[in-house]
Amino acid sequence: MAIGTPVEVGFAEFASGSTITITLTADVPQDATLIVFSNVQGAAALNTPITTVVDQQVNPWAVGLNRGQGTGPEDTDIWFGRIVAALSSGSTVVVTYTGALARGIASLAYVTGLDTTSPLDKAVGAVGNTAAPSSGTSGVLTQASEICVGVVGRYSAASTVTLTSIGAFTALTTRRNASGSQRCTVWPAYLIVSATT
Repeated sequence: MAIGTPVEVGFAEFASGSTITITLTADVPQDATLIVFSNVQGAAALNTPITTVVDQQVNPWAVGLNRGQGTGPEDTDIWFGRIVAALSSGSTVVVTYTGALARGIASLAYVTGLDTTSPLDKAVGAVGNTAAPSSGTSGVLTQASEICVGVVGRYSAASTVTLTSIGAFTALTTRRNASGSQRCTVWPAYLIVSATT
């Protein structure tokens, strides 16, 4: 089965406590892979990575990548769920973090056509403060037909901050806290590849 184009199915801002709850805007079919892109700022000067993701069908979820600042309090995460039982529009996905949040944003997209047994091949990421962010390279992939997903996360970002170039990747919708002098932003993107390099 060919790898499908990612379908965006919801996002939410942090409201209170240590969770972000996302309501699905569309159905997610059985055997799809649902991906969470997240950027949060902890309420304390501590990293607050995702600890669990739970949907209403209790599908299995796993960490794809976590990158937190060395001294806190920002974390940018990717998690993925193997959708064994389909999810309907209007159902929720609850993203839980290690501690209380000050602000944050999380979005969802699903992909069809991935290996449902073990969808994660490689993961690579980096932390920095630069106008040209880079995750680094993954190394040789296990197989030629894969999808690479990535996210750039930033907090304390002014509303004018944009991502202007992502090379061969295709951008998904940028999500940013709607208001406040400090905002969390996620810039997710994907690339379907046909070679192991």
